[in-house]
Amino acid sequence: MNTFFHSYFFSNSQERVWYRFVDEPLTQLENLCNAKPLNKEKIIALAHKIHAMSEYTPSSSKKGATFDARDEVCEDLKRLASYFENNQIGLNEIDIQSECSVIANEAIKMNATHRRILKRFVGNFLVNNFIALLLVFSITFINGDVEAIAGTQIWLQIGMITLCYLLFGYRVFFGILIAVELSGLFIWHWDIFSLLNHLIAIVGAISPLLALASMKAFKLSSFFEGEVLVFQHVIFLVLLAALYNTLIKFFVYTTIQNNFFSLDPATVNITATEFIQSYLYGDILGGLVILFVATLLAEPIIRYILNHSSFKKT
Repeated sequence: MNTFFHSYFFSNSQERVWYRFVDEPLTQLENLCNAKPLNKEKIIALAHKIHAMSEYTPSSSKKGATFDARDEVCEDLKRLASYFENNQIGLNEIDIQSECSVIANEAIKMNATHRRILKRFVGNFLVNNFIALLLVFSITFINGDVEAIAGTQIWLQIGMITLCYLLFGYRVFFGILIAVELSGLFIWHWDIFSLLNHLIAIVGAISPLLALASMKAFKLSSFFEGEVLVFQHVIFLVLLAALYNTLIKFFVYTTIQNNFFSLDPATVNITATEFIQSYLYGDILGGLVILFVATLLAEPIIRYILNHSSFKKT
């Protein structure tokens, strides 16, 4: 069994924890069932061990607590484990070949399922990152060239980055980062060899993500109640993302640049009030514009898709 697959693809978080918890004996059992000759005693003992371990599966929701997952173990494994303490059945009476064939077949089916899911996961990962890249680069192109230190009156990019994280999750970070780098190269005419520019790109890509993580930590990340958008949380997200982006970039352009990148480019004097005011205002306005336009467009688009869908009932 492969822990990587189990960690990512089982829909229930408690189920993922169970697979990680018993991964080693499960792998050993699979190997024993495929070995020749079959060792009845070891196979039955290992099945019993897995079943017994399941009683003390770590809880996925409460630190330090355990979860009894024995009822969730598949029937084939439970039947094999039951032979361990059943004195009425001798080893010679157990058709271990049939039992192992069932276990081996289930493992083959599971591995095939994992391969299909992995393929779908990778496909979705690439598609989502490509979409995020196009969206962020396109909106940056519309926003046009800006002066790094002076900022801009409306910064649409941070709004689009925030929207992409809301739509696709943190996995589109790489697509967003590439989009910011490409924007710097083709729109802002960055020096590709400037480490400072690459650091600024990382800050731009990660600031909305930090805002989302902060809101999640304080349980403020519920942006929908049923089908209704929670505007208070959306506005707070925009404000927090703008604040993170402004303060971190100010730190980079002052402390980090002056101490580590004094020649990349030439050190400049930045007025804190003007920088923060310019960046914060532009980030907030850009974030609000993108998210509210997206909100206004979302419902009509969904209605259009549903009304023109081939699955619509007639």
